[in-house]
Amino acid sequence: MEPLTITLMAFDRLIAISYPLRYHTILSNRTMCLLIVVIWAIGRLVRAACVDPTMYFKIASTLFNCVLWTNFCLIIVSYMRIIYAVIKMSSSTHRKKTFSTCISHVVVVACFFFPKMKRL
Repeated sequence: MEPLTITLMAFDRLIAISYPLRYHTILSNRTMCLLIVVIWAIGRLVRAACVDPTMYFKIASTLFNCVLWTNFCLIIVSYMRIIYAVIKMSSSTHRKKTFSTCISHVVVVACFFFPKMKRL
């Protein structure tokens, strides 16, 4: 469930930086609640699939790797779009502020994903 939450955070940052004036329209309270419920439901399904790891180890392992790599790719794509939007900014102070906003999330992504990828 954690990779899905981190991916949702990256999506939130992408919308905030790419569409700052439309942020509240795109990510309304209703939309965010719906996304959180969907992520929670997916996380519950993934955990339900992992009931007996000895019997279903290959299926659970494959499912986990698919979820992990898909979320990591979505985060990378989000940050590539964020970097592109930041490069187009004319003010260096705005660029600095944008990068300082995103750096905490990048640290969380690195701390979560890199040890898991090293294990693969």
